[in-house]
Parts: sequence; C-alpha cells; structure tokens
Amino acid sequence: MSKNIYDYFNDIIEYPEINKEILPYNILYEYISSTFLNGFVNYAKWFKCWLIDRYYSNEAKTENIIKFNTDNHPHTELGNLCDDIVLLGTMEDCYIFMYYDCDVSDCQIGRFKTEDQRFIIVDSVINYFKEEMEGKENIEWKENTESGIRGYTEIDCKLLTGWISF
Repeated sequence: MSKNIYDYFNDIIEYPEINKEILPYNILYEYISSTFLNGFVNYAKWFKCWLIDRYYSNEAKTENIIKFNTDNHPHTELGNLCDDIVLLGTMEDCYIFMYYDCDVSDCQIGRFKTEDQRFIIVDSVINYFKEEMEGKENIEWKENTESGIRGYTEIDCKLLTGWISF
C-alpha cells in the first residue's frame, strides 16, 4: 500500500493549545489559523507547492495563476491564488508540511523526520490528493463551495520569492 502524507504523523491534534513545544516532530496541527502558518512559512526551504482545486475549478482560477506566474512583485502572497495551497519543504533537520485552507482557519502544519527519500514523500502527497479525488469525477462542480479536492496544479517553488504569506 502506498504512503499518504498523513502516515508521517504519529498524532493529529485539532485546535492545538500551544504550550511548551511550539511544533513538535511527527505531530500534525489541524484547524489552526493561517497566521500560525505565516510564522513558519519563511523559515523553510520549499521544494514542492501545489494549488488545490477545492473551492474553484482550475479553469476558474486561470487568470490568477497566470498573474501569479508572471507578476514580478518582490513578495509572494499565496492567498491571491484563491484556493487551498499545499507546501512541502525542509526546515533544519526535518521535513515540513503545510496545508493552507483559503477560509484561513482550517489550516494544517506539521514537521516530521523520516529516512524515506524525497520522491517517496512527494508521492505521499500525490497519493493523498488522489485518494481525496476518488469518486468525485461525476459530481457537479459548484464554484465557491467546498467540493473536496477535485484536482491540483503544481506551482514552481522558484516563484515563492521575498516575504511569503497567505
């Protein structure tokens, strides 16, 4: 059976109360605000970024994607892409996973250590997307309504420049 990104986490904590250790290894925080993600996003080296088709179809976001890819703004505002964003990168001695939910309060973040090669970790994210998309091919698309993951587009991490925020 193929790995899913969530297999790297020993526990998922919903609405975490941050006490001693801010972001412990192999724990995923769920239902946190985008401001918490903003506290970490600029301290990682991102090697994968995906724009998720969850609230809008890829076709509906085409103009935003083109503007994002061609804009020479010195800073990156990922929230301008108007849908969910998944980031995968490294931070110090571990990997870091972020899921930005564009309603800004249902985000996820976690860091983990593994001996797996990078391509296996990337595949685990793709496996998650595919699992979420399964069976949704014939469901009617309702723009601006959470429809589950219906597709994804990889964004070149070289476009993540300057001060990154959501």
